[in-house]
Amino acid sequence: MKISSKIFGIVLLTVMIVSVINYAFFVFGINPAAKTETIRMQEELVKSDRLFQEILMENTRALTAALTVFTYDESFKSVYLNGSREKLQEKSLPLFDELKAKYDLTHFYFIQPNSTAFLRVHKPEKYGDTIDRFTFKQAQEKKALSSGIEFGLLMFFTLRVVAPYYQNGEIIGYVEFGKEMNDILANFKKVEGDDIILLVDKQYIDQQKWSETMAERGVRDNWNDIADYVIVASTMTRERGSEELSETHVKTHAKTCFSSELLKEVKEGVVTLGQFEEEAGTFVCGGTPLRDAENKIIGVTVTPHDISAIALVSKQTNNVLFLTTMILGLIVVMITFIVISILVSQPLTQLTRTIEQLSRGNLNAEINPKLKESKDEIGDLARAFERTMVSLKLAMKKSGIKKQVPEEKEVTAEDLSKSGFIKK
Repeated sequence: MKISSKIFGIVLLTVMIVSVINYAFFVFGINPAAKTETIRMQEELVKSDRLFQEILMENTRALTAALTVFTYDESFKSVYLNGSREKLQEKSLPLFDELKAKYDLTHFYFIQPNSTAFLRVHKPEKYGDTIDRFTFKQAQEKKALSSGIEFGLLMFFTLRVVAPYYQNGEIIGYVEFGKEMNDILANFKKVEGDDIILLVDKQYIDQQKWSETMAERGVRDNWNDIADYVIVASTMTRERGSEELSETHVKTHAKTCFSSELLKEVKEGVVTLGQFEEEAGTFVCGGTPLRDAENKIIGVTVTPHDISAIALVSKQTNNVLFLTTMILGLIVVMITFIVISILVSQPLTQLTRTIEQLSRGNLNAEINPKLKESKDEIGDLARAFERTMVSLKLAMKKSGIKKQVPEEKEVTAEDLSKSGFIKK
């Protein structure tokens, strides 16, 4: 194989390797566009978390206003003090339906001073249990309104507002209004446009009660979907008639968004979890810490952010960069080949022809003067061959051997000096 071909192959292989590395560099996200998207995603997550907190506060204010108005209605107090649960349920149910339509109210409690649940208007068959939630204890201890998100006896993850129930300056009990998080998340999606998922660490949930509640509501028990967390509320519905994500959907994105290792990192702050694709488009999952009424981190808020448009632009950019790199690489190869041909191949070809003439006995063959003047290895080779030719002519003259080519040129001391064979 010719030297130029070998060099050409080496250069071509080098360019191809560099191009592949460059393409991988961009495809796998180590490019300015990906870095920009990561920063943007962090900003979007912070923005989403702020919006989520604002919606929580807005709902808290609405429930607080409604509850405050209710505590001044004396007609309910007299029925409550009468001790008839049935009559209180009968009187409260129309109000509950009204508040449900107006504020999406899902929970309505009357709690006795001794912490016993006297009536759940939303679930009248459940009563007589002790209420020991943080929001209730706060209202009880401070004798003032308290609010926050937390679980209840029936494992409903709910925004709760609890207020002391006064008559003639004395506390006769407590009233609680609540709104399940699924309804609040629906408001978030309506405003933000993105889905949102709440996951709670299993250490804060009673598995038996959770499973019983899921069965009672006719919803798939998702306890075993994720190792250390349970999806307690979400706006992503993949099963018709179900309030939770389907098992298939959870498993599909388990490594991307719901990995226990990744979710643990979220407790340290805002984290971009990973990217996934589905029929609806390309999404990036991000997480923020989820705090309960005690301001304790009990889980994670996960928000899949649609980046389909950005992903398409990024992909197109990567393809353009790849093609540009390949074209530039080919141009470099062609220029290199031409340079090698001029500097190496042509001089070697000329020198080879001279040597072929010498091998046929033509001692008068001349080497191109430009080759002898060259300061590189080819020039050294040309000068060496010229010395060899001069030496051969001198030796043949001394030995009396006749040359087989006509018009022999006399070898003089000047020739020997010029060839470098002897020094002056």
